[in-house]
Parts: sequence; structure tokens; C-alpha cells
Amino acid sequence: MTMRVKADTYCFGCGPDNPVGLKLTGFRLVEGGGPGGSPGDRYEVDFTPLPEHQGWQEIVHGGIIATVVDEIMTRLLWELGMEVVTAELTVRYRKPLTVGTPVRAIAWKERDLGRYIEVASSLRDDELEYATAVGRFVRLDLRREETK
Repeated sequence: MTMRVKADTYCFGCGPDNPVGLKLTGFRLVEGGGPGGSPGDRYEVDFTPLPEHQGWQEIVHGGIIATVVDEIMTRLLWELGMEVVTAELTVRYRKPLTVGTPVRAIAWKERDLGRYIEVASSLRDDELEYATAVGRFVRLDLRREETK
């Protein structure tokens, strides 16, 4: 797939200038910290959902949860120098996440399939796992441009 992508400050997940976006910040790469002590890297970000992120009263909308796990998985690969876009995303909702509950999104690379890369993710706090996800990302033949 050949396309051009241009990064700017309006990403719905992390863009600081998007007035309705999630404005995720504080992403961090943890080297050698894959799940179960695996040698792979993981990427993390903390998120506390607000009332405007709800679907049912006090329950965070599933689309917001899907956005958070998609964002962390994509950013892991970009952090590792891979230029990708999401090709497929499967989210399993394990427990209802309530508004105001601080959680951490964690992503780690599962398999490199050449053109595609599989990444897994977990959305959790210290005690509960609220969602898990698996994404398949396609490598792009592109030039990434940064807005100045």
C-alpha cells in the first residue's frame, strides 16, 4: 500500500489541539517489559475517562476504549520505527469501565508477519483488566511528514 500520511496536532487520540479529542499524553516505552517477562518492548499510557466519554450512564463507551487501545498499539510500532496504519482491530470488553477510573493502556508486539504486524493490548488498573485487544497493522511505503 502506498500512501502519504501527515502527522499534525489534531489526532483524536493524542492531538493536543483537537478540542474534542482524548489528548492522551505521557506515552512511555518500557524496554524488555513484555507480558509474562517476555523480552519484547511494551508501550504504556495512562487514561482517566471523563463524563463526556460515557455511553450508558457512568459507563465508558466501547468506542472510546477501542480508540485508546488502537492508539497505544499504533504508537508502539511508530515508536519502534515502523510506519503503519491499522488494518484490523479486535477488542474484547472484559469488565465495564466507569467514568473517573484511572487505567493504563499497555501494548506489546506479538508477531511480525512481514507486511503485517500483530500487536496485543490490555486496558487495566492495578486490580482489574477492563479490555484486551489484538490489532493487525499494515506497513506502509510512505513518507511521514511532520507539521511545523
